[in-house]
Amino acid sequence: STCQIINVGKRGDSAKSWKQQDIDELLLQYALEKGKEESSVPKYNTIVRLKGGDPFLFGRTYTEINALSSNSIPYHVTFGLSSCVAGVHMAGIPLTDAATSCQSFAVFSGTNALGKGLGDDTDENEMNWEMDVGGVDTLVFLMIGRLDKLRNLCQTLISSSSSKETKNKKWDRETPCAIVQNSGRDNQRVWRSTLDQIVDDIQSDLSQTKTNAEDNAVLSVSPAIFVVGPTTRLNLLDE
Repeated sequence: STCQIINVGKRGDSAKSWKQQDIDELLLQYALEKGKEESSVPKYNTIVRLKGGDPFLFGRTYTEINALSSNSIPYHVTFGLSSCVAGVHMAGIPLTDAATSCQSFAVFSGTNALGKGLGDDTDENEMNWEMDVGGVDTLVFLMIGRLDKLRNLCQTLISSSSSKETKNKKWDRETPCAIVQNSGRDNQRVWRSTLDQIVDDIQSDLSQTKTNAEDNAVLSVSPAIFVVGPTTRLNLLDE
């Protein structure tokens, strides 16, 4: 038997990144045409929409399921393990830990539907999420690999600690944090630092490996997970 693989992965800054509407239409194209004698697309008995992590967590799954159900196309969902948990643990970082009094965590998308990052003060529709996370011990941000977005996010967290309106008093310049790049892969990398220094440390580290002087600026470490809190000091997988 044979299969056809179509890569519909998304990268926020890539011109080749697929739009969600195009993915929905592609699913319908194959699902609706597979039973026809004459078709412009190959016929397969099974069509799989394979996602990384869990399809219901930042997976845009609703639009795809809605497209299928609206056309009376049967489907089955198999759930997975999100990178917000497994990806962080692959770096040896626990999300909760009694020894460090960390008993809760929260997960955010580091990039909104418009492609802007959390902490972007040009986004008038962004909620003041940073004002309400003071009771959370560990913060996890997905889709935050662009370093300009990461720097804005760090500054937002630092600034929120000094705001009179915020309930958040624990995130400051010295708050420990970590970036996990390519989690679970052979080329996985982990940077541990503080909110004030994490971006500078990454740029300094990676710029030393660049050979082209004209391309010395490190702009992104995607795909990456950003973790903030005391547990990032730990490495439970350190041999």
